[in-house]
Amino acid sequence: MESKIVYDTSALLNRFEFSDVENAFITNSVLEEIKDMEHRLIVDNKVEQGILQIQDPSVDSLDRVLKFALKTNLSDTDIDVLALALDLRAILITDDYTIQRTARKLKLRFKPIFRKGIK
Repeated sequence: MESKIVYDTSALLNRFEFSDVENAFITNSVLEEIKDMEHRLIVDNKVEQGILQIQDPSVDSLDRVLKFALKTNLSDTDIDVLALALDLRAILITDDYTIQRTARKLKLRFKPIFRKGIK
């Protein structure tokens, strides 16, 4: 069984390579954060090709993430991404340390792009 992967906005803006990826997901809130036309066209193309899927998290996973995120400065999009990774039991692709710390508390796997991950 292939691993599912959830990307945060930074992964898309940093042009993370999709060529060897299947079961790649983003949330609608991530899509909404992509304002620049060049990046939006790339993402829309990946969605049309079926390489990238858009899915929102369940209410149960959102509630679970919110319990861990109360004392953090996570955005609504960050919370959505964490909750979707929880729903899908996916690897989260992010360079954001706050997301990584929360992912660790939720026992989610994550992978940084350019920066070293948290220790």
